Amino acid sequence: MNETHVQPDPTMTMPVDSRPHIKERRPVLLKWLGTMRDEQPVWRDAFGIFRVFQHASVQRVMSDYATFSSDINRLRPGGDPFSAAA
Repeated sequence: MNETHVQPDPTMTMPVDSRPHIKERRPVLLKWLGTMRDEQPVWRDAFGIFRVFQHASVQRVMSDYATFSSDINRLRPGGDPFSAAA
């Protein structure tokens, strides 16, 4: 399989230890979410996944599926490898 790996932008990443652990209580998570919303509203994690924290931005991402699609086939030469037309 021919995959393209995009290096995360260092301005949009954070150290793993700065994120709250799943077992931490709700106030810790809510404080972290508030900080992210105010200081880093779009964050790309170590896996290249974008996290969006502001309501208006989330609405745009959810409504503009052509721009913010998770379909990687449009990035691959030749399009969908499973298509009968390929």
